Amino acid sequence: MPKNNQSKKICVKRNYTNRDLLDLASLAESDMEWMHTALSEVQLKIKQIKAEHPSIEHHFNRLEKVLEMYVYLAENRQQYHSDEAEKYELESEINKKVAIL
Repeated sequence: MPKNNQSKKICVKRNYTNRDLLDLASLAESDMEWMHTALSEVQLKIKQIKAEHPSIEHHFNRLEKVLEMYVYLAENRQQYHSDEAEKYELESEINKKVAIL
């Protein structure tokens, strides 16, 4: 009969500062900006191909819809992370002023 080996869970308490969260949100915002740029480039290339080859235009309709969805998600998440970065920046500045007092 196999033994019931239960692994011990170790709980590590971490303390994050507003500056840590600001860095995280800023990085996520930047990543989403890059994602949006890449998707926009793909959309542009599809438009160019469709203009050069009108007979195959219909093959790109579904792909364009999918790209539109991902562009929307990238824009939405970029805005969310931008708002979060602003919030953490403000909190960080407030904390600096409080620490000086």
